[in-house]
Amino acid sequence: MKILFIQLMIISCFLLTSQPAKAFLELNETADLLPDDSIYRLGFFPQLYLENGGGTNFGAFLDMYVAQDINTRFTLGGGATDFWASGSLKWVPYPDYDEQPALGFRGGVTYALDNNTSLYSFQVTPILSKVFDTKFGKLNPYLGAPVSWVYVNSSRSYTAVQFIVGAEWIRDANFQMGGELEMNMQNTTSAISVYVNFPFDERTGFKK
Repeated sequence: MKILFIQLMIISCFLLTSQPAKAFLELNETADLLPDDSIYRLGFFPQLYLENGGGTNFGAFLDMYVAQDINTRFTLGGGATDFWASGSLKWVPYPDYDEQPALGFRGGVTYALDNNTSLYSFQVTPILSKVFDTKFGKLNPYLGAPVSWVYVNSSRSYTAVQFIVGAEWIRDANFQMGGELEMNMQNTTSAISVYVNFPFDERTGFKK
C-alpha cells in the first residue's frame, strides 16, 4: 500500500509539473476566405499569455488561396516560446450568407522549440463567424474551439483544448485588424492576441 501511494504521488507530481502547451496555439482568423486566387494576405500579431508567469510572443502569417472553399496559412513566431512554425488548411463548407453565419474547420500542424524541448502538435479547430454592419464599418465576431494533440520530444503526448472568442474589424478590403481571448480549457495557456491583415494582389502588390 505504501509503495502504491508513493507511485501515485510521483505520477501526480509529474502531471502537475508537466509543461502545458504555450500560447503559440493561437487562432487569429475568422471563417471568411480570400475572395479569389490572385489575392494573398500578410498578417502580424503580438500575443500576451496570461498564466505561468506571463510572456509575449510575436508572429507573422501568410494566407493563400487553394480552392473556392479552402485557404492555407503559414505562420512563424517566437518570443516567450523560443520558436514555432505552423501550416494549416481552412475549409469553409458554409460561407457567411444572408442570415447564415460562416462555419469552417481548420486543420494544422505546428513545430515548436521551447527551452530545448521540441513540441509537435496536430490541431483541429471549428470556427464560426458572422459579419455585421456597424457605424464604424464591418465587424466580424468569431468563435473557435481548437483541440490539439501535442507530442513532447517524441516521448510523451497530451491533449490541449482552448475556447477562443474574437472579433475582426474590416475597415475596407485592404486592411483588417482583430483581437481575441484564448481561454485555457485543458493543458494550454490563456492568452490575448491582437493582429492586423494586409491583403495584396500578386499583380499590383499592396494597395493603399
